[in-house]
Amino acid sequence: MIRPINTVKPPPPPRVDPKAQAEQTTRLQAEATKLQNEIRLANRMGEVDAAAGARQRLTQANAELKTAQPTPPMQPGPELPAAVTAATGNGVATAPALLTVQDLGGGVVSPEVKALEVKAPDVKASDILKAIDGGKSIDNIAAEQRVAPEDVVAALNAGGMTAVATEHANGDTRTVVITAGDRTITENQDYQHGGYYTQETGPDMQTTSSPIRDDLGRKETTSVDAQTGAITTTLVDDLGDGAVTERTTNPQTRETTTTETSGNGAVTVTSNLPNGSTVQTVTPAGGPALPVTTVTAPDGEVTTLAQSQTADGSGVPAIEEQLAAGKSIDEIAEASNLTPEQVIAEMNAAGLEVTQGGDPGETLQIVVTDPNTGRTATYNNDYQHGSRSSTITEGSTETTSMVDGNGVTTQTERNTETGEQTTTIVDPVNNTETKIVVDKDGRRTETIVETLNDGEPIDYEVKPGDNLSDIAEANGVTLDDLAVSNPDLFTNPRDPDLIHPGETVVIDGATRT
Repeated sequence: MIRPINTVKPPPPPRVDPKAQAEQTTRLQAEATKLQNEIRLANRMGEVDAAAGARQRLTQANAELKTAQPTPPMQPGPELPAAVTAATGNGVATAPALLTVQDLGGGVVSPEVKALEVKAPDVKASDILKAIDGGKSIDNIAAEQRVAPEDVVAALNAGGMTAVATEHANGDTRTVVITAGDRTITENQDYQHGGYYTQETGPDMQTTSSPIRDDLGRKETTSVDAQTGAITTTLVDDLGDGAVTERTTNPQTRETTTTETSGNGAVTVTSNLPNGSTVQTVTPAGGPALPVTTVTAPDGEVTTLAQSQTADGSGVPAIEEQLAAGKSIDEIAEASNLTPEQVIAEMNAAGLEVTQGGDPGETLQIVVTDPNTGRTATYNNDYQHGSRSSTITEGSTETTSMVDGNGVTTQTERNTETGEQTTTIVDPVNNTETKIVVDKDGRRTETIVETLNDGEPIDYEVKPGDNLSDIAEANGVTLDDLAVSNPDLFTNPRDPDLIHPGETVVIDGATRT
């Protein structure tokens, strides 16, 4: 059989615009780097879906990058030492990949295409190793040299050492194993949680570990309070200016406090509160300057507290007392030479949420909530009818105090779970006090107590057959009350049971039920 001859010439290879190809490659490289950072940040923040989406886009970007970068023809290169070569199936010795990628099961998968062109850092391999011994990570060194971590690994290999970097779990972690003479140094980098440490095995085969450091190279230690469960993380910048950062998270109060002491002694304390507010107090180093406290409200408004104010909540009871008396935030601020924003900021700093509502000029409602304890205080002011009220709810107890336009006060305490309720109504015009009790079964008892003689002492003239016990009972007082207002009747050797018609008994606080 004679094979036919194809006289049609194959089409010429597509013409490649070197400039356009370079621009596309640069764009894809930048996109790949950005996506890698997004994956690490998403993992660190626990955003699983965001990390998965970024990985999918990274796979597509790497595929496009492979297409955009044609494989160059093989060029003969310098012979590599046997320690860093590997035999292929056809017997050709090639340099092993400096960067491999392993899945969670330990199997080797295709490495991601590195998005940065390899650049030689302006530092020797011996200096890199010295920096690692001093506590710096490969990423720290790369950032200082303005190159990629891969470039630092390449510089170590070019300097006569063997350095192999391996990424695990889709870039969540990375290990770099450096062999320098009889030393083996393994750097373990955790991108998901942010931190790294090294392990070194010497000629005696003994392994030592360095302290754990965060991404910035600060020495990191963590402690837990067994009673409160509070977790305290301390970061010491021993590689820099010696600044110390201490961060405490309390799961009971849901509050995070960070204390930063700079190298020159300035102290910044920042508290993130459950109500969404942030309180920051800056104390300058030395000098006469006073601390400055700023409060960032949940809505993002930033207010600087006056020196007369406190951020620890000690001034809040006085503010709430004025609110219960019917004062507005504006009135409280004016009386204290503050702005309304400063009054609210002081309450926010104490962990409270403050909202205002009502019809301007007619009604005003201010609600103060403590998200940590669940306590809610609602202050209402009805300018049209001259009445005001406050309702405080703590747990299952609801307490309401009200004053109407005639000065009548009503105090009600109710159990929201059982329905039990006690109400006391004081009418200063009619000199009466009414007490209404409702038990858990809905039974109602009402008692009215009238204040006699407008509350002034009564001079009672003893009548035949009277005794002090009957007089006290009839006027709603006790014998002890009579003893206070009539000391002569109870002075020894007189018998207080012997009183005579025509004598005067002074009764203070007489009432009738």
